Amino acid sequence: MSVAASAWFSQRLDGVRVGYLGAVAFGHCSIDILNAAVAIFLTALVARFDLSNADLAWGITFYFVMASLPMPLFGILADRWNGRWLAQLGVLWTAVAFLFVPFIPTYPLLLVVLAVGGLGSAAFHATGTRTASLSGGVHHGSFSTSIFFFLGQIGLSTGPIIAGVLIREFGLMGITYMALAVLPMVAIMQYLLHRPMPPVKPVVVPNSRTTRNRAARVARSALVIAPTIFILYVVARSATLQNFMSLLPKYFADQGLDSAGYGARAGALVLGGSLGTLVGGLLDGRLRRKHLMMWSLWLSIPFLYLTLNQDGIYYYLSAALAGFISNTSHSVIVVQAQAMLPKREGLASGLALGVMFASGAVMTGVAGFFADIFTLRAVMYTLAFLPILAGALLLIPTRAPAPTPALAPSPGPAN
Repeated sequence: MSVAASAWFSQRLDGVRVGYLGAVAFGHCSIDILNAAVAIFLTALVARFDLSNADLAWGITFYFVMASLPMPLFGILADRWNGRWLAQLGVLWTAVAFLFVPFIPTYPLLLVVLAVGGLGSAAFHATGTRTASLSGGVHHGSFSTSIFFFLGQIGLSTGPIIAGVLIREFGLMGITYMALAVLPMVAIMQYLLHRPMPPVKPVVVPNSRTTRNRAARVARSALVIAPTIFILYVVARSATLQNFMSLLPKYFADQGLDSAGYGARAGALVLGGSLGTLVGGLLDGRLRRKHLMMWSLWLSIPFLYLTLNQDGIYYYLSAALAGFISNTSHSVIVVQAQAMLPKREGLASGLALGVMFASGAVMTGVAGFFADIFTLRAVMYTLAFLPILAGALLLIPTRAPAPTPALAPSPGPAN
């Protein structure tokens, strides 16, 4: 590493609570390896349980809804308990549930076990995101959050590859081996997170009349308009990105690829996204969040399209670029949500991630329904262009206009 790069990285880590950040970041990698395996092993079970596209998609939907809807509740608990216990307990909970996947005899019972495991993922993500943001202190919250999501994306990108290879070699017992490999991370997290994190000192804002008036205008717009646009953006964004991550394995399985083949292809998209998440955290503060969130989706559209009709090295290049560009907004979305709910970082993280994952999961089920009617290929091509709408939502004005000063009455005619 060059001297300049070392100095830059040291400056970024100045004030960051590395132990807390490292614990939740590597925990994020571990639990998302398991989360990413869901689409892979459900695809491998299509023949065994005679699943249609809709059955497969709704199974993925059911898991991720259960892994996302409770996030706000766990976020409230994280705020109240200062993040203790929940993160490591969430990883343990999900890993134990995944141990039993190969032994489930029916599809409905498998979904029940996955739903129980999803609760652990919800607890971890709400608590881990809060801890990661606070570990950055006053000045490096975006950077530490991007590191947290970067490691999570590494888990999401390697999870399909690991699951695909293990299923090919050991059958569904490969999922049990994955879950066992995650368990040591729980002990490491417990060691690093057993003490509450010291509170972050708030930034003192001048209490001038101009500042109060501006804050009042922003607060009025923040009550309805800004959160509504923000939520719609997150929903539209998730409809494309989560469907691509969930349904690409089935898309390529229909083309004759085995579990290792479609696992590697799904992993390429998310691996590019992991780098995009990190770069997005670095760009936050240099670019306006609104522009970063908007252009990250619009510029990804050509590469999402190419991902569906390229092969060989051109596929992997297109998928990596699609994931990289589209995911630069990932950590920025969470930091923006936390800015909307100051001093409620856990709740804000839970709400942002809950909406993101739950809406994406529901849209996966909807996409599976339409795939049985219009073919999965047609649905995937439609989803590739949905970011046009998501980005356009951010063009809608959200800030209340400044009040127009009253005009002084004009003097009457002189007598």
